Amino acid sequence: MPSEAVNSAYRTYSGWKRDDYQREHKATLDKDDFLRLLVTQLANQDPTNPMEDREFISQMAQFSSLEQMYNLNTQMLLLRESPVLNAHLIGKHVTWVDGSEEKSGIVDAIVYREGFTYAEVDGKRVLLGDIVGIKEVTERSI
Repeated sequence: MPSEAVNSAYRTYSGWKRDDYQREHKATLDKDDFLRLLVTQLANQDPTNPMEDREFISQMAQFSSLEQMYNLNTQMLLLRESPVLNAHLIGKHVTWVDGSEEKSGIVDAIVYREGFTYAEVDGKRVLLGDIVGIKEVTERSI
């Protein structure tokens, strides 16, 4: 029986080691990393000196705040990419970077395809993130 427990613990430990090598290293932590750290902390705490309730509640509140900020950020990004919000670009003279070349033209339409919003300029699709300048159409800008 004890050897079975040791083998089980070894398999678990070996699994953690393999996962460490397979995971990509990130410069920042996200909500999943935070939750993983919290669960690991709870699983490996000293049974004779467990985490206090106040500390646990504080960490859960931090996790909740982190998750809400993440969700808000995601919604803001989706809103920024919304074709309806970018309809004001139609008829405007825009400048964008294509590789190392700067190009410009007048926006004919806003198109949403495969999760990305594009400005259609002279039949070409330009990612909104590539646009570096917007101005009203005047006689001089044409």
